Amino acid sequence: MSSKNRFTNLPISKLAPFLIILIAFAFRVWALDTAPPGLTHDEAAHLHDAQRIWDGYRPIYLTSAYGREPLYDYATAPWVGLLGLSIHTGRLVSAVWGTALVGLLYAWVARALDRTTATLAAALMALSFWPLSTSRQILRSITMPTLLAAALFTFWRAVYPSRPKLVAGAADHHQRRYFILTGVLLGLSFYTYMPARATWLAPTLFGLSLALFDRPRWRRVRAGLGLMLVTMALVAAPLLIYLTSHPELEVRVAELGATLGALLDGDPGPFWARLSETWTLFSHRGDVHWMYNISGQPLLPPVLAALFYLGLLLLAYGLLRQRRPAYGLLALWLFLGLAPALVTGLESSALRAIAAQPAVFAIIALPLALLIRSMQSRLDRLGRLGTIGLALAGLTALGMHTAHTYFDVWANHRDTRVAYNSHVVEIARYLETQPSDSPVAVSTLYPGPFHDPAAIDVALDRAALKATLRWYDARFALVFPDAPQARAIFPAYAPLDATLQALFEPTARLLDRVELQPDDLVPWFEVYAWQPRVAQASLPLTDPVDVGHIVAFVGHQLETPSVAPGGTVELLTFWRVLDPSTGSGCPSTSFAPRPSGQSTAKRRTGCEELVFFTHVLDAGGQIAGQQDRLDVPRWNWSPGDLFVQLHRFSIDASLEPGLYPLEIGVYARTEGYPRLAVYDPADPSVVTDHIQLPPLEVVAP
Repeated sequence: MSSKNRFTNLPISKLAPFLIILIAFAFRVWALDTAPPGLTHDEAAHLHDAQRIWDGYRPIYLTSAYGREPLYDYATAPWVGLLGLSIHTGRLVSAVWGTALVGLLYAWVARALDRTTATLAAALMALSFWPLSTSRQILRSITMPTLLAAALFTFWRAVYPSRPKLVAGAADHHQRRYFILTGVLLGLSFYTYMPARATWLAPTLFGLSLALFDRPRWRRVRAGLGLMLVTMALVAAPLLIYLTSHPELEVRVAELGATLGALLDGDPGPFWARLSETWTLFSHRGDVHWMYNISGQPLLPPVLAALFYLGLLLLAYGLLRQRRPAYGLLALWLFLGLAPALVTGLESSALRAIAAQPAVFAIIALPLALLIRSMQSRLDRLGRLGTIGLALAGLTALGMHTAHTYFDVWANHRDTRVAYNSHVVEIARYLETQPSDSPVAVSTLYPGPFHDPAAIDVALDRAALKATLRWYDARFALVFPDAPQARAIFPAYAPLDATLQALFEPTARLLDRVELQPDDLVPWFEVYAWQPRVAQASLPLTDPVDVGHIVAFVGHQLETPSVAPGGTVELLTFWRVLDPSTGSGCPSTSFAPRPSGQSTAKRRTGCEELVFFTHVLDAGGQIAGQQDRLDVPRWNWSPGDLFVQLHRFSIDASLEPGLYPLEIGVYARTEGYPRLAVYDPADPSVVTDHIQLPPLEVVAP
């Protein structure tokens, strides 16, 4: 079992594991700001939650990004506090976790098998695309295999102690400590990533198997195994109890359970399809999601894939014929690590099978180690040195291939840049180069607080500038910041609508057109300087009508005063922000501004989401045309700002010529969709739930 067994013939330097760990770390921190080429919404959510934890928030489970376990964010929080909220900070944290995983793989394999296999497994893992990729993403998934590898190392030390005198006796205090530590690590793994709810079975099933295959050892360790499980249950209990009482929080569970549901209902077809996909992940077709992989690229290059399948044969032989215990645990590690991909299929399998990652590289190393030992036993000193040279050359070639594939091909591919919202980061970098802190109105398809705004809040350093950002979708809206000077940014995929241009262009001038990659989804963005207060003077504004004490209706402009049946109505409505924090669940601020610029100053994520409605009513008072939307989300409203919402919708083709009522209003996207109160300007005691506009004329076609 130890590194001194008879199969170890290669003279491995004690410096080898440290050199491998150093190389792994260097590989994982190189060019952190550019590969990946931006920031996903999930990554931004992790960093913001880490910031909140640093500020005193103590969640047991996080509700952002469809619900997720919090250990990664707790581990990231001190780094954010020390280094600041940035992409570099988040990727550095993941790189440390990924590097630790390489070291733990070496430690387990060296103890359970031998140093030759351990050195090869760790080196291969340090230099391969799949583990490199998962070690550079700001995602909680990297914590799960690291804690699992640590747990399996301590478990192995507990079951197979290094002191020979314990072979014939009961487990001593030293072993019990390792069982307790294993339980702590397994319990903590429940706080990392959902698949950890299955991977704890690896040491448990292995321990139970001793009752069949090694009765003397079973009698010595069964009490320790029970102690491990009790400790694990105690550590995991707070999270499991919380989730049991809040089952609605785990949106992903229902999404990912279709395959198991079909199997339980007697339809094994989806399961067999997923099974065949899973075992070809390594050699034929891998993860199709560009966020984690070159779409469809196998998780292993051809040579490593062949070695993996050969290693599986050696694993089966060593398990069935030689009864090698380490092979049994390795097989359980592999199967349970791959189990999530069995359930969900190819998409995101690079992440969902991450627990199996160390086992995969340990299995790849088995045939290589056997070959090297065989050659070493047959060659003279010069030949043995040549064998070492060939191994180093092969590892160098693997590292060069991985570097090219990851940094040159994957990181610069259009679909990768789209997945990582590279244009948002480029906007942040552009703003960092500009001296002005005047308000910036940014158009985007995703103005919600947990989408592009969260990403740019991480990528942007200047606190004063963060506080000025306004987010909206210029295809349907335009924001007028309450300031004499402002800037407006329009990416190529969210340009200003032609109808709204007439309100903007007279007081605006183009400052810059920043060209990005020509094949990007967003190949450029334009930056304008403009005068929003001057622009408001030309708007058809009227006396304000208070709506819910949150926003005031201040005018409208009907672009299509007459429409044929079945035609399109185009209406502009103008609104002035009063107090966005008014209402249920709306703190005045969710995050306070900080001098270091580590968070957005005005985020009101606890507020009820609002929607504006527009109705055309027929002669019987029924809706004959409508639109419900709001493209300037409430979370980002700033008191005094004015914005215009474009309503563009069709009416029924069956309407007869005539005048038809046109009404607008606001409702909350909560249970029952309650409408906000509309107060009569002449008599505030008179309250309705809508605003009546001049009628729409329907004319004969």
